[in-house]
Amino acid sequence: MKWFVRVAALLAAAVCLAAQGREAFSGSFKHPAIDYETSPLNDVATRLDQQLANGSKRLQFDAARGYLPSVLEALSIPIESQVAVFSISTPA
Repeated sequence: MKWFVRVAALLAAAVCLAAQGREAFSGSFKHPAIDYETSPLNDVATRLDQQLANGSKRLQFDAARGYLPSVLEALSIPIESQVAVFSISTPA
């Protein structure tokens, strides 16, 4: 039965890749409209990184959860949005 699941997953992946075919992005990330390499970054993660680098922001360490609660708060992400999914197929 495991081989069937593996074959089905492989077939599904192949179908997804084939479906993208002509529609997949084929441009350059250096194109001026995208300009990932040289344009200045302005997003919440970059701003947090800058605040941590210049010392204006510090993350609090939680003994049970590490820095996660502090990072989520700094990024304005509700802690309730964090979900772990376990199923019978989850590797041990």
